[in-house]
Amino acid sequence: MNQMEIFKNPEFGSIRVIEENGKYLFCGMDVAAALGYSNSRDAIIRHCRYVVKRDAPHPQSPDRKISMTFIPEGDLYRLIVHSKLPSAEQFEQWVFDEVLPTIRKHGAY
Repeated sequence: MNQMEIFKNPEFGSIRVIEENGKYLFCGMDVAAALGYSNSRDAIIRHCRYVVKRDAPHPQSPDRKISMTFIPEGDLYRLIVHSKLPSAEQFEQWVFDEVLPTIRKHGAY
């Protein structure tokens, strides 16, 4: 797994992102939680088409690994579109206007 970047927003919390083969993968659980889904796992199953599992260091115990679910940019959009939370529009603006352009320009946020 490539190095993980963490994008922080006071309103939406943290979104973990990795880059693989020139494509960015977003932590599905982070995105679903930021969009207000009550059951993040169900939202990912119902709305995402391409899910990737990757091992990452455990935050409290770096010698252990945890399995994380990552989704590509297309599935990020699908979760945004299906969210019923009013703040999903602000989340969309943050991702589209700030996060993605910065990643594309500098390779990091």
